[in-house]
Amino acid sequence: MNNSIKKIAILLFCAIPMLFTSCLKDQDDVFDSSSSDRLQQTLMHTKDILTGAENGWVMDYYAGIDMAYGGYAFAVKFDELTCTASSERIPEACTSYYKLTTDNGPVLAFDTYNKVLHDMATPSQNNYEGMNADFEFLVLSATPEKIVLKGKKTQNIMYMYPLSVPAETYIRNVRNMVEELVFSTAKGKIGDLDVEAVFDIDNRHVDFTAPDDAMFSYSLPFTYTSTGIRLHSSLGTGDVAFNSFDYDSEKLQLVAMNNAGQTIAMDCFRPDNWRDYATFEGEYTLYTADSRYNVQLVPTEERDAYLMKGLNSKYDILLNYSKGRGALTISTQFIGEENGIQIQLAMLDPDGSYLSWSPQVGLVVSANTKVEGEYIVESNGYEDFVSGGVILWCFQNGDALDGSDVGSFFQSHRSWLMFGNTYLLDGMKKMVKK
Repeated sequence: MNNSIKKIAILLFCAIPMLFTSCLKDQDDVFDSSSSDRLQQTLMHTKDILTGAENGWVMDYYAGIDMAYGGYAFAVKFDELTCTASSERIPEACTSYYKLTTDNGPVLAFDTYNKVLHDMATPSQNNYEGMNADFEFLVLSATPEKIVLKGKKTQNIMYMYPLSVPAETYIRNVRNMVEELVFSTAKGKIGDLDVEAVFDIDNRHVDFTAPDDAMFSYSLPFTYTSTGIRLHSSLGTGDVAFNSFDYDSEKLQLVAMNNAGQTIAMDCFRPDNWRDYATFEGEYTLYTADSRYNVQLVPTEERDAYLMKGLNSKYDILLNYSKGRGALTISTQFIGEENGIQIQLAMLDPDGSYLSWSPQVGLVVSANTKVEGEYIVESNGYEDFVSGGVILWCFQNGDALDGSDVGSFFQSHRSWLMFGNTYLLDGMKKMVKK
C-alpha cells in the first residue's frame, strides 16, 4: 500500500468515531432529558393523577383468562404511600401499601397483602388457582378522567374512572344493583334494527345479536355500576356506539344513549322457572332412576350455595346458586381425602356408562313450572358431555384410579359411601319438596 493510500485510510478511520459521535449527539438532542428521567417523570405524573381524585377511583376489574369471570367493581383511593380499597365482594375498606415501578413502562403494583385487592387472586379449596386475577398492572395511559391498565398476569385491559361520590356510597349502590338487576334476556331496537341480548349474569357476559343482520354480533363482558352495567368494549363503533346502560326498575328496562343522541331501551326478561335463593331451602325426596333418598338443602354461610345433607353422615354435596338461571347447579367437586386418596364428585352420562370430571360439566336443579314444589334435575347443556347423574371417583397424586381400584377403595372404606350402599346416583330425575 503506498503512502497516499495509507494517509487516506488513517483519516477515514479517525473520522468514523467522529461521525458516530455526531449522530449520537443529534439523537440525544431530540429529548430534553434521559430516558430514565422521562420515565421518572411519567411515574410522578401517574402518582399525581392517582392521588388527585378526591373520592378515589372506581376500577372495572376483569378477572380470569380472556375475562372469563367478567367484571367487578372496586373502589380505590390513593395517598402518597397507601391505598384504601373496597369492592362489591368485600365492602369493608382495607388499607395497604402500593408501589409505582417500571417494567418497560409504568407499573401499578399492590405489593402488600390487601384482602380486597388480592381477594380474587387468592386460591380456595374449590379453586386452587383462584380466579386468575391480577394485582400488578401496566399503566397504558393516565388522565384525570380515565386510567387504562393492563393486567400483567392475564393481559386483561381494565379501566379506572374518578368517583363522584364517596367509595362506600358507590359500592353500596353497586351491591344493590347486583341484587336487583337479574335477568336472562333483553330485547329492544337500535334505530330500525331489532336487537336481542342474552345475559350470563353469573359470569357477567352478554351476547348481542340482531336476527336480521348477521354482521351485528357482539360478545362482551360487563361490570355492574351504581346505576346499571358498563360494557368492557363498546356496542358498535364511533359516535353511534353504546357503552353504559342504566337500569329502569319500574319499566324493567336497560337504557343507554350514545354520542349521536340515539337512545336504546331494552326490555328485560327472566325465565319462567327462575326462583330466588331462599326458595330452595328445605327437605326433599330425591328421585333417581331406581331409588329415592331423603335429603336436606342447608344454606352456606355466604348464602350463595347449599349443602345437600342426608346422603352420608360425614360428607355433603355442594350445590351452587346460579342467579342468572334462578336455579341450583351441581358441578364436579372435591369431596375429601383418606390415606392419600382424594375423592372427587364426577358426572355420569344418562346411561351411567361414562363419567367426566371436567369442571365444565354438571347438572342444573330448576323449578318445574307445572308442579309446585318439584324441581327437575337435568344436564347443564355442555355440548361435549351430557350429564345425568353423579359418581364418586378416586384420585392419587393427581391421577385418576381405574374402576377396580375405585371399587376396592369403597369396599374397604364404607364410611365414604354417600348413596346408601353404593357410590353413585344413576339417572337423577327430580327433587320434590316435603
